[in-house]
Amino acid sequence: MATLAGETVVIIGGSSGIGYSLAILSILNQASRVIIASTNPQRLAIAAKQLAIDLKGRNVDVGDRIEAKVMDITQQQNEKQFFEEVGEIDHLVITAQSESLDLVQPLKGMDLEKIKSNDPFNRRFFSHACAIQAAKIKSHGSVTLSIGTVLVKPNPYWTILGALAGCIDGWTRALAVELAPIRVNVISPGLVKTERWDSMLEEQRNEMFKNAAEKLLVRHVAEPMEVAEAYLFVLKCKYVTGTRIEVDGGYRLA
Repeated sequence: MATLAGETVVIIGGSSGIGYSLAILSILNQASRVIIASTNPQRLAIAAKQLAIDLKGRNVDVGDRIEAKVMDITQQQNEKQFFEEVGEIDHLVITAQSESLDLVQPLKGMDLEKIKSNDPFNRRFFSHACAIQAAKIKSHGSVTLSIGTVLVKPNPYWTILGALAGCIDGWTRALAVELAPIRVNVISPGLVKTERWDSMLEEQRNEMFKNAAEKLLVRHVAEPMEVAEAYLFVLKCKYVTGTRIEVDGGYRLA
């Protein structure tokens, strides 16, 4: 059975949600080094401590196998310094979502100059490109990116976010060809119960999850660990590259 034994995994966005769950799964699958990265040092410190607690509850002593490092994916120099310090790795996973839900608005009424000045394309595409360029990935390793379901089933007013998702999706296949034998894949999660929704009132959030669950073919909204399993799969399976894996509970067909 394939494992991550002896391998180093970098998870950008690893302090919460899917990235946090993937860190747990990576350790459980014998990764020798898991580095979680985020822009928030306080959240990182809390996440690193909680990871040790969660894994101890599974009878796993992490020792020094988990590292937490501050890294702002939107700052190229910061990315370069981060990967210089980290050294050679086996897997780079980006679960961090840098785009804002403020972009969800009608195209006709959108202030395109304002959006252009905030440069969501730079925050989404070039930040990822700089990370991949700076990372020292071993030839048997992998890169795993993330996009939303807006690519295959767009909602009204998600025009800009749909364009960004399409960019990353197409880029995945181009990267798989260029970086071979390094494998490159993209995971497309549906609605997941992550901290992304914490700003909503609890009643509104629960109502959103309830309504979504009733429509999904699987009749429930995913926990982060369910989706993290898909990321783990592409890390371990050496015969998958240039592929988009949709983990959406049947959202596209609902």
